[in-house]
Amino acid sequence: GASFKTKILLQKISQVTVCIYLSFIFSFFVSIANGKHSGQPSDTHLPGTAVQYTCWDGYSLIGNSSISCTAAGTWSRPRPRCEDQISMLQCPSPPNIKNGQYENMDVKVFIPGVSVKYYCDLGYVLTGKTTVSCLTSGTWSLPYPRCEGDPNIPNGEVAEGQSAAYRPGANVTFQCHPGYVLRGSREAKCQPDGRWVPAVPTCEPGEWGTSGI
Repeated sequence: GASFKTKILLQKISQVTVCIYLSFIFSFFVSIANGKHSGQPSDTHLPGTAVQYTCWDGYSLIGNSSISCTAAGTWSRPRPRCEDQISMLQCPSPPNIKNGQYENMDVKVFIPGVSVKYYCDLGYVLTGKTTVSCLTSGTWSLPYPRCEGDPNIPNGEVAEGQSAAYRPGANVTFQCHPGYVLRGSREAKCQPDGRWVPAVPTCEPGEWGTSGI
């Protein structure tokens, strides 16, 4: 009835009032040193509205880049901070890997938490993790990605189609060394994403032979 509608209206007014009140003290409690935010002290921050943070040149943002006004009239998370890049522990340039490289990033310094993605040159396959991360110790996480050319088959070799690098569509045939038996497909094809299909077989100890099973 009318009392229920009045209660709902009062709740909404209360929420708006709290957010409006917070907007007046916004510049004091939400401003950050060495940076700025998108809000203005005169703004009315209704539930759902967000404020974005950025740092001045030479400073890095630590924490979430935005906060929003909740239905309870409070801010969703603590404000971030801007730290001097010179005083922060940094990582050197990302490590170079053979037959591959890392994606260019529009950053001048690498601080803890930053990740860099790698990809291989055409004809090589990336093994292991595709990224490395800058650690709080100022070093890059291990192990580094690897870019391999030949499809590796322990106790065996590529009998046909061997190349220094393999392009998508290349076919190879495998064989095992004497004293080993091939398990899997004798043939595989290089895919655009660097995988071999079917998967590279294995060579297991056994009666001499090269036939697939």
